[in-house]
Amino acid sequence: MKKIAALLMILAPHAVNATPKSSSVFSGAVVFPNSALPADDDNLNAETTLTHSVNYGPVLVPGEFILYSALFGARDSQDNGFASKQRLSIGAKLRYELFAGSKIAFGARYDMDNRDLSQTRHKRWIATVDFDLWKRLKPAKDGDQIVLSGWANLRNSAGRDGPRADNWVGQGRFELAREITQLRRINPAPKMGVFLGAGFVSDHDGLDYNNKLKLDAGLRLKWPIYERGNLNLNLRYTADRRYISDETHHGPSISMSWYVPFNF
Repeated sequence: MKKIAALLMILAPHAVNATPKSSSVFSGAVVFPNSALPADDDNLNAETTLTHSVNYGPVLVPGEFILYSALFGARDSQDNGFASKQRLSIGAKLRYELFAGSKIAFGARYDMDNRDLSQTRHKRWIATVDFDLWKRLKPAKDGDQIVLSGWANLRNSAGRDGPRADNWVGQGRFELAREITQLRRINPAPKMGVFLGAGFVSDHDGLDYNNKLKLDAGLRLKWPIYERGNLNLNLRYTADRRYISDETHHGPSISMSWYVPFNF
């Protein structure tokens, strides 16, 4: 893993961009309840991430070379040790365009993972593969547009040491959303729409919480914030399938999410 990281660092001086492009994103979500499982009936979960990246453009291959750092934090109202954590990541990746609206990236990162409630810390190099998709299927017209979006990633060990150090975890979420109209009587005016979503997690070790499929549908209000950012209020109904324990649960939830890109 360290050899992969060293190779990515060697590629940096070969970037052809005279002026690297830097960008930052502040994103997060608050969800209640955290899942459709009975144990989460009264559990509120909050997550937030601050990411800063520097894009050096094409290197020896057509892909873009990117250095990044990310600060992640999560906490739930039940004070579960696995859900309350902070993580600082520093990494590098090569990103390629697959087709219009989609990109795939191969890289490595160093994670410093702190679990404050359980008083445990993990440090480890991690290999990563990331896929991102955003494609407008129907052009925006009079507040009506259809967008297909999603993400997926594959990583090893989730930053852990010990017996799970070789575990590979894949996860992702894809969503088809339609923005129907804009509520102009509200200031600022949000866009109102509906969405269908599917999310999954799977791992090599067969851990119950890492092997699940979620299907959901709901309503969304979307406000523009800070130039290119957005704030979403979502009301959804979710079916949650856990393969290892052979359980399926379903129920409603409400969430607020935000995505704010900016430059220092």
